[in-house]
Amino acid sequence: MGGIIAAYFTLNIMLLCGAFTCTALFLGIKKKTLLKKFCIFLLFFIAGFGRTFYFFHYRSALFPLYHVSIEGTVESITYIDSKPWRYQSLLKIRRIFDRHKWHNKPCTIQLYTNKKPCFSVADTVHCSLERVPAPEGDFKLYLYKEDIDATAFQPKVQVKIIHRPLYSFKRWVSQKKKTIHYRLLKKMNPSTFALFSSLFMGNRASIKQELEPHKPLFKVWGISHFLARSGIHLLIFIILLSRLLAFIPAPFLVKHGFLLFCAFLYFLFSWPSVSFNRAFYTFLFYKMTTFLNIPLHSMHALALICLIILFQSPLQILFLDFQLTFLLTFCLIWIAHTRHQRRLLFSQKLAK
Repeated sequence: MGGIIAAYFTLNIMLLCGAFTCTALFLGIKKKTLLKKFCIFLLFFIAGFGRTFYFFHYRSALFPLYHVSIEGTVESITYIDSKPWRYQSLLKIRRIFDRHKWHNKPCTIQLYTNKKPCFSVADTVHCSLERVPAPEGDFKLYLYKEDIDATAFQPKVQVKIIHRPLYSFKRWVSQKKKTIHYRLLKKMNPSTFALFSSLFMGNRASIKQELEPHKPLFKVWGISHFLARSGIHLLIFIILLSRLLAFIPAPFLVKHGFLLFCAFLYFLFSWPSVSFNRAFYTFLFYKMTTFLNIPLHSMHALALICLIILFQSPLQILFLDFQLTFLLTFCLIWIAHTRHQRRLLFSQKLAK
């Protein structure tokens, strides 16, 4: 709620946060349960409002930029199957050179180029950009949801690599993902690989043109959402691996530890989505409570994961993918819980 209000209304952040913080602290002293719950609600409201307000009214003031030099770290490089822009690079900017001096203005810029950039992931680079426009409308909301401040389209990028670390885990993961992607591409039929990459790897950007012939067929039957990655694909992976591990004579903790390790590798070397993240975090919570021998209710785990994702990006609540994945999961858990309660009541009546 705080994120939504900050996205559509301009308020004095210091006054509002100060008032709500004082109210929350005052109510937190009380011992009544209702007031404590309201205090927790206010604290979450302040967190969501403050984070969204920071994006909309501080970081957005940096743009547009013209004929500037930037210095930052390369977070990712992705090949996209779209003309004329073939490569998408995410740059975590530390400072910007504008008007004859450097300004420490941390932000994130998504750079599109038509040629493969000369830098690698984890490099610290110095780039010269002609124009970085300010995002507008719904596209602005989407970028802020993805923790991106602006996008720049540059046919030719003048880049100077300032520092390249001798070893970087992030760069190693990026290279392994590309290696796995290209090896599977060579061993599969193009149409098969397009579906596999979209459904099980979560990489739709690099096979966009290959998926176009299949989309009308899925639209006819109203099942276009089948082409998107969801948490069920992680569930299929976990179920298949669990069935295989059932035939191996090993201790309980060893099996679950190996299953957790394989799921983590699958998460690490694929392209995550909201629904996939929700399923992976749920799996982590269940395994953690299994190892610690702590009881866990599915509804509590879902609510906690929802709060964690919203704390990271409050604007997620405005988008359909987040709404559907959590609402449908909530409904399924509620239906399963009510059916279980009815069965218990029925068995108790039979016993009487």
